[in-house]
Amino acid sequence: MTEPSLAPPPDHSSTFADRCWWAYNCLPPDPNGRLPSRRSLEIKHELPLAVLSKLIRGSITSVDPETLPKLAAALRTSPDWLLRGEGPAPTPTRPVPKRPEIQGYSPSPHSVTETLRDERRRSGRLVIALDLAVRAGLYLGGIDDSDEDLRVLRGPLWATVLRYASFLPRKLVVSALELRDRSHVTHEDEVELARGMVDWANNELVAVKMDEHNRAKDDV
Repeated sequence: MTEPSLAPPPDHSSTFADRCWWAYNCLPPDPNGRLPSRRSLEIKHELPLAVLSKLIRGSITSVDPETLPKLAAALRTSPDWLLRGEGPAPTPTRPVPKRPEIQGYSPSPHSVTETLRDERRRSGRLVIALDLAVRAGLYLGGIDDSDEDLRVLRGPLWATVLRYASFLPRKLVVSALELRDRSHVTHEDEVELARGMVDWANNELVAVKMDEHNRAKDDV
C-alpha cells in the first residue's frame, strides 16, 4: 500500500492556501473521525459561499479585511498566522495530508472570463476608494485644494456616495439618502458622512495591499 503524501508544517515560505489547509486539518474531528464540512464552517461563521474550498485549491489567494477575522475564527487560529505565518501555528492531532492540487489544469474560457471580471471589479473598487478618499479629504480639510483640478471635485458628498451606491455598505448609502432628502444639512452631518467615506476607502485600500502581498508570496 502506498503511503499517503503528507504536508510539511507551514513556515514563512508557505502560501495562504497552505496555511488554510493546515489549519483546517487541525480542527477537532467528530466522533467518527471526520472533520467539519467546509460549508458548515462557512455558514456558522458567515463566510462567503465556497471560500474555504477556493482558498485551499488556490483558486483565490486572499480575502477582504472583513472576512479575514471570520476565517481565522472558523479555522481556530489568528489572522496574523493565516495572513503572514506569524505567531504559533495550529497543532494537528494526526498527520496532515498534502494539500490537493489540480494536476494538468488548463483554464477554460469561462474561468478566464471570470478572472478578467474579478480583475476589473477589483480595479473598479480601487478607483472608487481613491475617489471617495479624495472628495472626503477635500471636505475634511486633509487635502490642499489650491490646485484647480482638485477644486472641481468639491460638491455634495451624498451625490458621490449615491453614484457608487451598488458598491458601498448599506449604512453609508442610507446616510447619503437622508442627507439628500433633508431641507437643512448641518456641518456635523456632512463630517460624519465624510468620515464614513474615508473609513470605507481605507478598508478597500488595505484589501488591495493584502491581495498584492498574498500574490507576491504565491509567486515566490
